[in-house]
Amino acid sequence: MQGQQYPLQNYSMSDGLSQAIVFRIFQDRRGFLWFCTNYGLSRFDGKNFKNYFREDGLGNNCIMSLSQQDSSTLLVSTYGGGICALNDTAISRLKYKSGYIPGKVLYAVPYKNRLWVVVPNEVSLYYIENGIVHPVNVKNAAGGHLIFNKVLRCGKDLLFTSGSGLFRLNDDGHVEPFLSNVVHENIIDIKQDAGGGYWAGLSGRLINIKEGAIRKTFPLSPGSIPAKLLIDNNGNVWVASPGDGLLLIKNDSLYPIGTRLNIHKIIINDLFQDNEGNIWIATHGEGVYRLSSLDIMNYRIEDKVLKNSCKAATPGSNGAVYIGSMGAISTWKDGVLYPFPCKHLEATQFIYFIQYAASKIYVGTPLGMMIKETIPPYKETVVRSPHEVPVGVLSLYRDGDSCIWLGSYNSIYKMKAGKTTMDSNDIVRSNVRCNAILKDHSGTIWFGTETGLLAYKGGAFTSKLFTGEMTNIINAIYEDSRQRLWFATDSGMVCKDGGSYKLYTTHDGLPNNKCNAITEDNNNILWLGTMNGLCTVNINSLAIKEYPEIYPNEILSLYSRDSFLFAGTLNGLSLIKTRGEAVNTAPPLYITAIKTAYGISSMPHSVSLPYRDNKLLIDYVGLSYRFPGAVQYRYKLAGLNDNWHITDNNEIELSSLPPGDYTFTIAARRNKGAWGPPLRLPIHIDTPFWKAAWFLLFAALFLLALIFFLTRWYITSREAKKRRQLSIYNKITYLKQQALSALINPHFIFNCLNSIQHYIFKRDHYKANIYLADFAQLIRMTMEHAQEAFIGLEEELSRIKLYLSLERLRFGDELEYEIVLAPGINTPGIRIPNMIIQPYVENAIWHGIMPMDGKGTISIAITGIGDDHLQVSIRDNGIGIDSSREKPGSDRQSFGMQLTEERLSLLKKLSGQYYTVTATQPVEGGTLISIILPLEPNEEELKWADEAFDQ
Repeated sequence: MQGQQYPLQNYSMSDGLSQAIVFRIFQDRRGFLWFCTNYGLSRFDGKNFKNYFREDGLGNNCIMSLSQQDSSTLLVSTYGGGICALNDTAISRLKYKSGYIPGKVLYAVPYKNRLWVVVPNEVSLYYIENGIVHPVNVKNAAGGHLIFNKVLRCGKDLLFTSGSGLFRLNDDGHVEPFLSNVVHENIIDIKQDAGGGYWAGLSGRLINIKEGAIRKTFPLSPGSIPAKLLIDNNGNVWVASPGDGLLLIKNDSLYPIGTRLNIHKIIINDLFQDNEGNIWIATHGEGVYRLSSLDIMNYRIEDKVLKNSCKAATPGSNGAVYIGSMGAISTWKDGVLYPFPCKHLEATQFIYFIQYAASKIYVGTPLGMMIKETIPPYKETVVRSPHEVPVGVLSLYRDGDSCIWLGSYNSIYKMKAGKTTMDSNDIVRSNVRCNAILKDHSGTIWFGTETGLLAYKGGAFTSKLFTGEMTNIINAIYEDSRQRLWFATDSGMVCKDGGSYKLYTTHDGLPNNKCNAITEDNNNILWLGTMNGLCTVNINSLAIKEYPEIYPNEILSLYSRDSFLFAGTLNGLSLIKTRGEAVNTAPPLYITAIKTAYGISSMPHSVSLPYRDNKLLIDYVGLSYRFPGAVQYRYKLAGLNDNWHITDNNEIELSSLPPGDYTFTIAARRNKGAWGPPLRLPIHIDTPFWKAAWFLLFAALFLLALIFFLTRWYITSREAKKRRQLSIYNKITYLKQQALSALINPHFIFNCLNSIQHYIFKRDHYKANIYLADFAQLIRMTMEHAQEAFIGLEEELSRIKLYLSLERLRFGDELEYEIVLAPGINTPGIRIPNMIIQPYVENAIWHGIMPMDGKGTISIAITGIGDDHLQVSIRDNGIGIDSSREKPGSDRQSFGMQLTEERLSLLKKLSGQYYTVTATQPVEGGTLISIILPLEPNEEELKWADEAFDQ
């Protein structure tokens, strides 16, 4: 036998609670729950705890009680640190103008412009008015100081419990005895019910007082004085008694509710009911417990009574309900499950259905159908023969007393007079698994299979295949009171209204698209069981709402009777008391904190940030203690994006916000109901100074001044550049004059004149004339181009040829030369620096070839490098540049080459183009001169150079 258990949720230190010893529970006007613990004060929003300690400003970490002074200020009573005031921004110790209150405070309750304080001292009662402390000295019967236990509001009165009875604050502001005719002993707590009666816990008993007299007494353990009483919204009285645990008085009957909650062995310090109706239980060492409702009773798995996969629930006789789970059948009656043994039922067998008729139950199992009588002698029959009942019976429908339809793993059968036959219709004979059978108001029998829907009427079958998003795997069929058919499928719930079919999915509010069961309660509310919880459907509006009390859990079966709903789940059985459609209100919504680079701001009304620190985190919460996971939020940031965004998170990060003004708007809803009123938070991001009007004006003036000075600087720099260029050109002219004086080697002129004289003496007038004519032409070409900085390549090569021909006339066959032009070299269109090749050719003859023995050769090659440079290579087979430098007279050679290199360096600096010359001695001997020149010299700079040379 198994009794009912209620859903209970425990919160302790592992969940964020500051300490497991909880003295008091308090709910502020906003709806936040506060837990006064032995080490710290905890605020709870349904999901997260925020803890306050001595380092945050509390006088002591031991918190005894809490009260609210105004809309935003809480009064914290500490044991050793006095009374502290806590608001959204700070915690401070309460100060008095005059008087003194001991630091160990049990209670501090504001009432009619006074703050009433109870402390565990000889003088235990004080009140504070206008900052002045007044002790209240009440004498007991023996003439000593009366020790008060508690101060509390009870209805419109302020009551005081003490070791000598009950007291009340009268209209004159004095403390006087109250109900002294019935309460004149030690009392800790008292409560007033909706009818004006009082419930008082005394030693060994609980009394109910009506009109000044004891109406009823409930006995408790001897000497046990209830430490806490609670009257809930349904009028039930909860009692926390040290000797009896947690008790419940319902309909004037006392129940040990702690046993059903499995908390009968713990010490309870406080009982509290929040705005949602949840019952909270503060314990001494186990944190707090939340009981969401007495309307839900869970039955735990127990051998031979209830196991997992509870797929069957059906009414029997005399108020009994038969429950089928994995390998077990039980009967439910008056809230208790009793085992119903079946000797042929194996422990690992699924039970697909149970149906009751004529004092028998029909049970579908994977091995066939079992029939068992429910009255003595409880005869039990198992029908497994393939000729009688197919193996694996999933569904059953009794069509009168003579015919039974059976759905199996592979087909649909009809049983008559103990014989089972399969219909000859081709639709039915196909391999089809039938999960559900139902007969509607019109007499049509519907078969839900895993390949579609079948309808039987007038002796014929017709098939219906769902299309689109509707799947053809049908798990259950139900007809509601409006004669609409509902099909639970693997893709949602399908409603047949007349000739139309409509699919409902998670987009419409289902917890999951895999639907397993359907039923309707006595309030005409449809209940749908899914793979991930339970939901309701308004039979008029067809609006779907989640029922998260047993969420998340797979619902396998549903049955409704009177005001109870039996929900068979994957983990057992839940019994739900149905009270009509619940009002699904939006949760209270608060922005709890803003986190920026400057710290955390609690309960902000607005936020302003500098442009450099434009990142912030916004924490918010919709207060829901029963269904914290069912709260959704939508938000938008007006000024940046006006579109709503839906989220389940409790924090939003806004980063890199441009300067400007924004409004963060957020709303919340619970269980996919209507959205609550929006909450708005103004956000301001400062404009950087460089975008301010004064800075823009200053920048404009500065820019104008900068343009003026830059223009002036440019003109000055231009003139300075011209002067520098003239200076460079003057140097070039000077170097040219130096180079001109060295253009024709005096030895060369002397030798030429000697050769001419030699031919004249020999009277070889022909050769003398040729020699003299070539020599004159060379001198003339040199002098004609002497004033030009650049010369055409064709003219330069002509001059080189004349020079080499004259040298060859003198050397005869001992000197050979060649000039090679690479294909594509357009000599007329190329200009090069004047007299840039001739000095190297002259050096090759005089310092390379002449000192050697044997025949000398000179090769001049003109090639292109890329698209914009020209390479002039001068190679001889002489003694080599390294050996030449060791000979006498090498100074002149070095000086001539130095002049040419300096000319090229100056041209490179002047034009910004690439000029270079290198001299190397190859391994095979001789000297290689490589000159690299631009194909197109800078014309503008050439013009300046020409002007400089003209000067």
